[in-house]
Amino acid sequence: MTTTIKKASKMLVKDVLYLSGDNMQLSEQIIPSIANEFYSYSTIFSVVKPLYFLMKCKAQKNRSLDTETKYLEKEHDLTFIFGDDILLCSPDSLDSVNMMEKYRKELPKYNHTDIKICTMSKSDFYHCYTQKDKNLLVEIYNIMTNYGSEVILSNDLILSIKTKSNKYGLILIKKITPTSCEIDACHILLK
Repeated sequence: MTTTIKKASKMLVKDVLYLSGDNMQLSEQIIPSIANEFYSYSTIFSVVKPLYFLMKCKAQKNRSLDTETKYLEKEHDLTFIFGDDILLCSPDSLDSVNMMEKYRKELPKYNHTDIKICTMSKSDFYHCYTQKDKNLLVEIYNIMTNYGSEVILSNDLILSIKTKSNKYGLILIKKITPTSCEIDACHILLK
């Protein structure tokens, strides 16, 4: 993993800034999700920005390991691990904690996220993505049975998640490379 991070740093990986519907760059500010607002978006995670924050659509979802601890404790929902396999992990999973301990001096309290592999088609995923139906995200999560805190990723894999803070989401793995993972996703914070 360290070798992969060094290679990516040497390649001067540029962070991808997605454009919102009104062609504005996404903010680097921490903008938390608002209860009952549905968010649909695309993001690219990398060895440089492997932390996943499920926030408002105006905010970048991909964050670096040097993000301030106070934000990690509130908003860090998932971690991408780049190595022989590409993993998506709960922040409190063994691989995520090991990575954080290796690259950070100040460690946060770790959040927990359940990750379930979905048995749905891409067209069903995009139906959920565009329908913006919060009940559908919860229903899909509840009917999927196999879950854990770490999943090995592959192209076209669809995941259903639920965070400790009650965010529900769907994630489609669109494209994986040794140093990046592109996703389409949607989520909602329920209170």
